[in-house]
Amino acid sequence: MRLNETTRAFFERLAKISPPDDARIYAALEDAKASAGAQETLRRTNIMYNSMLRTSVVPTIIKGGFRSNVIPGDAEATLDVRALPDEDMPALIAALNALVADPAVEITRTSSGDRPAPSPSGLQTALFSALESAQAKIFPGAVTLPVMLTGATDSAPLRAKGVQAYGLGSVVSDRERGAIHGNDERLSVEGLGQFVQLIYAAATEVAAAR
Repeated sequence: MRLNETTRAFFERLAKISPPDDARIYAALEDAKASAGAQETLRRTNIMYNSMLRTSVVPTIIKGGFRSNVIPGDAEATLDVRALPDEDMPALIAALNALVADPAVEITRTSSGDRPAPSPSGLQTALFSALESAQAKIFPGAVTLPVMLTGATDSAPLRAKGVQAYGLGSVVSDRERGAIHGNDERLSVEGLGQFVQLIYAAATEVAAAR
């Protein structure tokens, strides 16, 4: 497990607004005695939160053989690696090779893994402060949770150039969240309107300070 500024703030703030049983799990992540148990609970019950704690590796494409009664001469597996921002990829590949411990198996990095991996955008910036302020106006009583996505982000190339970039999404219901990437994926007009209000309030606050 490795926490950074974003994920540490996420779990600290989440603990403050969660039911007691869940709050204890999130608060225990940095408790030396209770962390292992908390991590294991998240691994079993919340795969997204688990992937925010560590680099994860999943085989997603497996190719080999052409007939059921012929042993394949070779085989290939593609691994989907969701790496933490500070992951040392050459060291990770070396660790995987050591785990496999088979000279007949070669692990290589694909070209799609060459994207920049800069540090997460900071939380002590004028823009993040404006986003918190805007949320307080549009959604009174809500808590701003900085989330480290477990997928890809278009912000990475910007952060690699020194830009503090934050990804935001429209307001969604549980039903709409469950339909992401589905044939019936959609957003409500009301939620989109609130999202525009949020962006406008944050942008005007930052602009007014310059």
